[in-house]
Amino acid sequence: MPREDRRVLNIKQDSINEIDYYPSSQTVADGDMVISHPKGKTLRLYKKLKGMLWWNDFTKDGNQIIEKNLEVKGKINDISMGTSALPDGGIGFAKFAMSGTTTNANGPHIQYTTSADSYPVFQQLNWGHDNVSLNFDCYYDGTWRSGDAGSNFQFYKIGDIFKLMYDSGIAQGSAVTWNNGITLNTSGQVGIGTASPDDALHVKGNIFIEDASPEITFETGAGKYNWQIAAQENTDQAFEIGLGSNDVDASNDTFSPLMTFQSTGRVGIGTTAPGQPLDINSGDGNMIADGYDTHSLAIYKENIEDASGYLNKVISCPAQQWNRKPFISANKIKEAALDEFGEDVWNGYFPEENSHKNKALYSMPEGDLKTWIDNWCEAERVKVRGEAKWQKKRLGLVADAELTAEHLPEVIAINDDGEPTGIDTMTYIGILHNAIQELSAKVTVLENK
Repeated sequence: MPREDRRVLNIKQDSINEIDYYPSSQTVADGDMVISHPKGKTLRLYKKLKGMLWWNDFTKDGNQIIEKNLEVKGKINDISMGTSALPDGGIGFAKFAMSGTTTNANGPHIQYTTSADSYPVFQQLNWGHDNVSLNFDCYYDGTWRSGDAGSNFQFYKIGDIFKLMYDSGIAQGSAVTWNNGITLNTSGQVGIGTASPDDALHVKGNIFIEDASPEITFETGAGKYNWQIAAQENTDQAFEIGLGSNDVDASNDTFSPLMTFQSTGRVGIGTTAPGQPLDINSGDGNMIADGYDTHSLAIYKENIEDASGYLNKVISCPAQQWNRKPFISANKIKEAALDEFGEDVWNGYFPEENSHKNKALYSMPEGDLKTWIDNWCEAERVKVRGEAKWQKKRLGLVADAELTAEHLPEVIAINDDGEPTGIDTMTYIGILHNAIQELSAKVTVLENK
């Protein structure tokens, strides 16, 4: 190659081979430089450094570099662009370093395209401190634009906020209008659908939780009980509020429902199988309220007529007194039976998740399991029977007693299956009201004699 051509190329090597084919790393000796100009193809300058072959394109006049140079520093796998140091300023660690103008199109940005088109599939925009983004099927050229009509996503540190942004349905090259996906601020607060979260988790929009039995736990502190809300995948599709164990991370974490809402509209307090619109069945005591009103308007009634003749019925059905039987929940019985007999035996009687509830344990067939459950429950009751709430005498009518059924069947509340469930207090009040009126009339007659 003529010496003047070597001066133009700023090459001091005395001998540079000129070839008419594109070489490979096997055909060039380490440290050598060659000029290649195959017929009808682009002029290239090749140099082999430590086993790797590097090249640059030239125009056909021999001296114009078309593509930007890569400057190799030290080891062949250490590369820097726009800086003479690796890393720039000696700060940090890097095998590849790039430097450019801050907040400028000539900054150290990277983008990739494919043979499909010239729209970037990925762009890393290093605009400056507090303005760095990773862009997927989108890019910035002074305006944020779409690289794909299907969807555009972006990880973006802007100021002191880190965001995941999105848009969709934007034609290639058209402007993108970013939507807030997920936002993280320097206080550790996360926003979904909002750029300004006000708490640890701030959601703008609806929340959809999908799982076989999804739960949300509210932990009040170490060693404390944890409130939980849960949806159960069972025949009732129940929604429950209750308490978990005092160790939310424990492998034996348990959930004890306190209130149950069924898809039928029934609500249970102290029971997971309410048999009425509102069923309170914990065995812990009675309801208390400052007032209690019932629907007793004529608009809700028909065939209204005077009631009479209840004094003798009341006299024939004396009130009963009793102690309440200590309450053992169906779930507690299930846990104990599983420990004693195992799942195979239990599932033979109650194959579904909640099929042991709603008084099913009372009507289970006779056998070893039922006998054991009866004995175990009685042993549990013995432990608590001395407590004041179980020793207190109760007074009233017994719904499934023979005298009640014979003389005051009107007061017996029944469920959809025709089974007695308790005493209809409103009817009982009406009967007592009528009985008092009849008794008052008798007293008046006696007084007038």
